Amino acid sequence: KEKGYWKGISFHSNSALNELDRVYVGFAGGNPLPDMGNIRTSVAITGTSYSGSSVKIRNSSFNESAGYGIYVAGKSTLDLFHANYFNNNALSALYVPADQLHKLDFFTHYTGNNGFDGIETGGTVNADNEVTWSYFSDGSNYLVTSDIIIESGVHIAEGATFEFARDVVVKVVGDGY
Repeated sequence: KEKGYWKGISFHSNSALNELDRVYVGFAGGNPLPDMGNIRTSVAITGTSYSGSSVKIRNSSFNESAGYGIYVAGKSTLDLFHANYFNNNALSALYVPADQLHKLDFFTHYTGNNGFDGIETGGTVNADNEVTWSYFSDGSNYLVTSDIIIESGVHIAEGATFEFARDVVVKVVGDGY
């Protein structure tokens, strides 16, 4: 515990048993994570550009983090993501690589006085099938903080809103659309 915050939860495996269901995570993210670029987050799903962890998260709340509510890194995957809540986190409610955006559900609430009331993203999308990026029932937006490279099919649902950091773009290349 540092400055009133706990370190948080960190997943370092791709076990099918990794799951948060009806869990409350609060007052975490107090220590920067050196193996993840010194980010602060309540829940870290660790990964690199060539490997990652996996987890199912549903019916859970992530509140009062000194950083992100949840941070998904590298090639990590959200095996299930449904009906979660994010409130009063210092940074974005959630950071998810662009190749995992299609796993986010319409019913999760990202708006709740977070540093950014929405989903922060960036990275490459190269899926086997077309994926859909949703809009959200609470009106949350996407915040693109690093380039998105689309190498396969992406459908953006009507009503989805994107904000971009300075000098950040979406590039559609090769067979992407």
